[in-house]
Amino acid sequence: MVMIAEFLGNQICCGSYAFLNLVGGSLGDIDLFEISTSVPFGILHKRYPKFDHLLTPFCDPNRGLDKAISAWGYQVEHQSFISADETVRFLSRELMRGESVMVGPVD
Repeated sequence: MVMIAEFLGNQICCGSYAFLNLVGGSLGDIDLFEISTSVPFGILHKRYPKFDHLLTPFCDPNRGLDKAISAWGYQVEHQSFISADETVRFLSRELMRGESVMVGPVD
């Protein structure tokens, strides 16, 4: 059986695409999932010294994504790391245990 992944352009944001890939496309209504993250509700333009942010969500997309994942019946555990070494150790340990891990954003 060949699975064909459909790219839906700009309907959902990068966090939702990442989660959709993690769960193998089994979300069902991805538009409804995206709305449940609260990310589509407001874009705030901020002047950064280098203008390196095209669009800034009004709310933190990671908080909305964590809440949406839980609301849709998936288990979520949010981890934040400062050092790359700490991140790599965590990822290595979780992946060796067979856990699914979604990473981002990386600054």
